[in-house]
Formats: sequence, structure tokens, C-alpha cells
Amino acid sequence: MAAICFLVLFIGLGFCSTAKTIYIEPITKAFGFPRSAFTVNDSFRYITVTIVTLFFDMLVRKLGTKKLLLIGIACYIVSSLIYAFAGSLPLFYLAGIFLGLGVSWTSTTMISVIINKWFTKNKGTVLGVIFASNALGSAVAIYLTTPIIYNGGAFGYKNAYLLTTLLLVLLLIITAIFYKEKTLSKIEDLDRKDIKNTQNVFKGFEYKQLIKMPSFYAIVISVFFITMSQIGVVTTPHFIDIGFDPSFAATVTAVSNITLALFKILVGFFYDKFGIKITVNFCLISSLFAKLLLFIITPTDGGKVLAILFGVLNSLGVTMETVMLPIIALALFGEISFNKTIALLTSICAAGFILASPILNIPFDVTNSYKLSFIFVCTIATIVLIAMNFAMADLIKKRDK
Repeated sequence: MAAICFLVLFIGLGFCSTAKTIYIEPITKAFGFPRSAFTVNDSFRYITVTIVTLFFDMLVRKLGTKKLLLIGIACYIVSSLIYAFAGSLPLFYLAGIFLGLGVSWTSTTMISVIINKWFTKNKGTVLGVIFASNALGSAVAIYLTTPIIYNGGAFGYKNAYLLTTLLLVLLLIITAIFYKEKTLSKIEDLDRKDIKNTQNVFKGFEYKQLIKMPSFYAIVISVFFITMSQIGVVTTPHFIDIGFDPSFAATVTAVSNITLALFKILVGFFYDKFGIKITVNFCLISSLFAKLLLFIITPTDGGKVLAILFGVLNSLGVTMETVMLPIIALALFGEISFNKTIALLTSICAAGFILASPILNIPFDVTNSYKLSFIFVCTIATIVLIAMNFAMADLIKKRDK
């Protein structure tokens, strides 16, 4: 089960989602699309995730995790094929919708629920190891597809998407054969001795209690702004624009994804050992420093070093969008409401991405530079750091009573 979860994130998110930024420059160049207009396909994706994920608990109760997981992988396949053969913006937007369906039923929410059912101890570390597969998959995807994209002519990206489709078909077959349902969920068995004595696991608050707490909304809104200001959606084209060659820009992204895989494991371990507050601050402060580096990176030898450093630090911030979501739900909200809170956090996370790509790309279309975008994300990151600390302090106080 752990291996299947690993593969689902490795191929699904790794190839279809995380590595998707490398397609922006070649596709917009091939068709002459404005980047802000093309990246609206990401908004369609995140609108879909935002809406569909809100119904996740209901769907998984009716269909079960296996059927829903297989449907999600099938949606990935449809999306990849549309991206390969689309010739107009509406078709790219349609591909974004199917990508959103795939993400909704195969990524953070689904994998978190599966892991929560199958594992009881050191859950942060387990989550970190499984979620690391996304970053590893993205690094492999970039390594394999970049030469295919840039050495295959104006439409070389199509062959890259066909390769992705083949891998998804294999994933669908493997999952259909080997995936098994687990009918007894840990949430339904909270009175077991090993659960009650497990570090960092507590029954938590009922959902009806949480929605009356201001700190709950502070966490949810912070997650929205974290993703809305995630600079990774524009850094690859930005590095190419300022003078780095595409292969180096791809290298920065690959390094970032490799370190992201390591950091997902690290933050899971940090949570198990040091708790939620230290772990969250570790991620948010690193992300803020990474964003500040973008103001001084230039296409020089020193700039290359800073670009690699950016990739490393930014990857810590990206953990807030993936492995840290279930950790936050478990540590601050608890087991009783976990299925609902992880679905909500995932939905809100996607809602932030609805605005991220167009908002961060509009300044480029107007000024031919991303500097205004960098000022915006640094401001947001500072506010989120302060808000999250106040909210965590309040929830931890309530939790420990």
C-alpha cells in the first residue's frame, strides 16, 4: 500500500503537476499565447480541485478509496492526451479541468486518508516519506522531458505528454491489480491503547467546534495565501527571461524538487520530534528568505549559486502545500474531524493556486518583469508568518487543556 501511494504521487503529481511549469515557455512560444492567458488553464485546474475536494468525504464513503483513486488516474490520462493534442486555449483549459479531477482524487487528500487508515505511529515521518515521491517524480520528469521538449522542434512538448500518458496507463494497471481497501479506519478505532499513546496524535475537536474558532479560520486563510503567493509557478520562465539558458533553469527546478523530497521527510521527522510550531516556522522562514533572493539573482556564476540556493530554500516552503497539510490537520485539529479538515485545507490550497498563476504573470505581461510579483509574495509571506504563529499558539493552548 505504501508503494502504491508512492507511485501514485511519483507519476501523477510528479509528471502531471509539479513539473508542469517547464511547459509554459515552449507552449506559449509555439502558439503565440500570452502567458497570463495560457496559465488560466491552471486556474481551471485549481477551481476544479477547490470545488470537487469539498465533496471528497461524501464520494469516498459512497465509492470507496480504490474506485475513486482509479477514476482520478483515468482523469490524469485524459488530461495528458488533451495537452498533447490541443491547438487552442479552450482545449488547454479543458485539459486543466481533467487535471484538477485527477489531482482531487489521487493526491494530498486521498493519500492522507489512506495513510491515516494504514499507519498509527510516527505518522509525520511516514507522510514525509510517501509525499517525497512527488518531488522525486518531478525531478525525474524534468530530466526525461526537457530534452524531448527542446530537441523536438516547436511542438516537442507533445512527445513529452505522450510519454507521461504511457506511464499513467501503467500506473492505472498496477493500482487496479494491487490496491486493497481497508474498511476499519483509525478514526473509528481511537480508543485503542496504541493510538492513545502515540506521540502527537490526539482525538481533537469536532468539526462543529472548529468552525466557531477564529484561529481555525486564521489557519485556513493562511494556507490560501501561502499557495496564492507560491513563486514556483513563475521562477522557471523568470530565470530564462533574465538570461539563464533553459537547461540551467530546468536544473534549478530539478534541484528544488530533489531537495523537496528530502525536506518532506525531514519536516515529517521534525514534527514527530519537535512538534507543529517549530516545524511550521522552519518552513515559512525558509520560504521567505527564498523569495527575497529573487531580487538579487543575476545570470552570473554567483547568480547561479544563489539560484540553486533559492531552489533549496523554496522547497522547504513548498512542503506547506503538501505534507504539512495533513500534519497541520492532525496536530491542530485532530483525528475526529480529520477527513473533513484535510479535504478543506486541500480545497483552500487549490483555491490559492486559482489566482497564483494569473496574478503573478500579469505584471510580466505589463512590465516584462516579475519584480512586482516578488514584492507582492514577500509581503504576503511576512503576514502569513505572523498570523500562523498567533493561530497555532491559540489552538495548541486549547488542544493541551
